[in-house]
Amino acid sequence: MELRKVLKAREAAGNPIRVGWVGAGRMLTGAITQTAQMKGMWNAVICDLRTESAVRAYEINGISKEDLVISNDVDEINAALDAGKSVVASDCKIMSQVNVDCVVEGTGNTNVGAEVAYRCIMNKKHIIMLNVETDVVIGPILDQMAKSAGIVYSVSSGDEPGLITELVDRWEGLGFEIVAVGKTPSSLGKLDYDATPGCEGAEGQSAFPCHVPGYHQDGHRDDEHFQCHGASGGPAWYARPGIRRGGDGSKFPSEV
Repeated sequence: MELRKVLKAREAAGNPIRVGWVGAGRMLTGAITQTAQMKGMWNAVICDLRTESAVRAYEINGISKEDLVISNDVDEINAALDAGKSVVASDCKIMSQVNVDCVVEGTGNTNVGAEVAYRCIMNKKHIIMLNVETDVVIGPILDQMAKSAGIVYSVSSGDEPGLITELVDRWEGLGFEIVAVGKTPSSLGKLDYDATPGCEGAEGQSAFPCHVPGYHQDGHRDDEHFQCHGASGGPAWYARPGIRRGGDGSKFPSEV
């Protein structure tokens, strides 16, 4: 209720929260589309290596390419934002320097997420991670750095780790004893320990990056990733080192 009032007040004052997005894939495009419907928030900058994906994220929300500024120059981007123009960029390293209130990182790439978060913290810019792959590796470190800098580092409410934490907060707060926390995605279907990105079932989920269906099918992402995020007060369990077996019988290290 209070959040709704705050956002309406910012909308009325012509001072919406400027959001910068890193990534314009399936997941973030959905978040961008939802944010576009909200009062008091503005999709100010969308950054993706594939600028056409960033442009599309704007276009499906009613903003034409002709009305966008496409640039990686910080001064040009900031001037465009001050003029009320939405921006497309392709260099994620500049996102900590542009005049947005917060950055949402959602590439799913551990290295990219770490660098974007680090740069934002160093520039005292709030950072929201829709990137559990980074959070489970160095989230607690980034969280401490952000607290020292006086800014927010957080996972997102809409992604599974954030939702799990909210459930724990609610039910433990009501006095229930939490004995187990986890999740199983509908995409898991039949568990296949030998799943690889080249498997027939994985290929059928082509809307995702090639590695995603594999780790959904063999369960290791959900068994490891979603039980060890703990940067923002959630469950602080750690991923166990694992060995995954490829469809041809070869072994390779787990992603975590």
